[in-house]
Amino acid sequence: MAASNRRHPEGQKMHKVVRFVLLFAALASALIIISCATNPVTGKREFVLMTESQEISMGHDADQEIVAQYGLYPDPELQAYVNGIGQEMAALSHRPHLEWHFRVLDTPVVNAFAVPGGYIYLTRGILAHLNSEAELAMVVGHEIGHVTARHSVKQYTRQIVLMGGLLIGMAASEKFRKYAPLAMVGVQLLFLKFSRDQERQSDDLGVLYGYSAGYDPNQFDDFFATLNRMKEESGGGIGLPGFLSTHPNTPNRIKDVQAECKRVMTEKPATGQLAVDRDEYLRRIDGLVYGDDPRQGYTEGSSFHHPNLRFSFDYPSGWELANLASAVQIKPSSDDAFLSLTISSDARDPQQAFDNIVSENDLSVLDANTRSVNGMRAYHGVCSYTDSDDNSLQLRISCIEKDGNIYNFLGACEPSAYNRYGDAFERTIWSFNNLTDHSKLNRQPMRISISRVGQTQTVEKFLLNSGVQSRFLDQALLINARKRSDRVGGNMMMKLIK
Repeated sequence: MAASNRRHPEGQKMHKVVRFVLLFAALASALIIISCATNPVTGKREFVLMTESQEISMGHDADQEIVAQYGLYPDPELQAYVNGIGQEMAALSHRPHLEWHFRVLDTPVVNAFAVPGGYIYLTRGILAHLNSEAELAMVVGHEIGHVTARHSVKQYTRQIVLMGGLLIGMAASEKFRKYAPLAMVGVQLLFLKFSRDQERQSDDLGVLYGYSAGYDPNQFDDFFATLNRMKEESGGGIGLPGFLSTHPNTPNRIKDVQAECKRVMTEKPATGQLAVDRDEYLRRIDGLVYGDDPRQGYTEGSSFHHPNLRFSFDYPSGWELANLASAVQIKPSSDDAFLSLTISSDARDPQQAFDNIVSENDLSVLDANTRSVNGMRAYHGVCSYTDSDDNSLQLRISCIEKDGNIYNFLGACEPSAYNRYGDAFERTIWSFNNLTDHSKLNRQPMRISISRVGQTQTVEKFLLNSGVQSRFLDQALLINARKRSDRVGGNMMMKLIK
């Protein structure tokens, strides 16, 4: 995010805040008059600060950022399969006229989520933990429910109203103004999650939409059972929350879903056999990448290797690394510094990339020079940044040209900490090099493999005899929703991790 270090006299700052507050008040007053809309699900009139066209536009913009940040799973057939089920269910929803989009993100994190306007995302991580097409349909239906009931729009409305209160506080209190940016971030984070009532409503809608599409809604129970077993796992990852954090698994949730299943099936009895389609689903995810995909970058000790882009670098021992589709981010556990690696999209050489970073972020250049890094052209600089409240950062920036790409390292910390972290930034930057070791270039990911059980035996025996390594046994049991002593047989299909 671009920042500015232009300073304003205190009177101008106060005048600007007051004008913003007055503008917000006028806008809010106008919107209150015009923004009562009918909820598509409940049929009730509700106060919202976003039209449907604005909701769609927001979803479109968010979709571009999400895809750029996490990447799409590179399997067109699987993408088409998930999209096909989603489109069928969306056509039966309360908002069939929306242009719906269903995407599988290339991340091992177990999650599914929706953004306004008809954009639904499932991670390959959650697909690995589902065990039937009916379970997939219930999860997809739940996320469709968030969109049809306009939950994001309601959260946005509440956030805007709260931010209006924050702005008034900024105008009234100099002390509050100092902490207002942090307070606003807190508000934004607060509304990343839906309320318990909204989650319950989406569960009910997931049941309704899945049942309407001919699936057995009772399969939702199996997925919730898997979630309960996942509580002991972290399920998170840096950058994208896990399903358990964005969809709290409350004690009564399973009972509520069971009651809703009974209600909809009693109200409109099925005319034929409800679909579960376990084997069909398992065939579709045969070969799915499980866990981190080393081809897109992996850590080994305190080194990071990227086989696809053929580069490698070392980073400080004990620092945390997050590998996203758009960046590699590294930070110490103290959280008082960070180092990121990105690729320039609009620079023809290292110096232009450096100049773009400086101009886009209003940085002051303290020192700059040209010096190659392991034979690659590069441009380096030390910069400073100061915002309007005199908060300062010192930055170490290096832009390195390799194989037609410009790689940008950017390290930052407070000036008083630069003596402590400057050397760490330098060592990481100067370690950037071509990856030529074939054993690292050819590292392959773990994948899900589908196999049939012959004679009746325990799940544990079958998995181990089928080649699942003992260190992956607990994970294999989890994704199959089985316990070690469960007995399986009769040509049943099971997931292996290989």
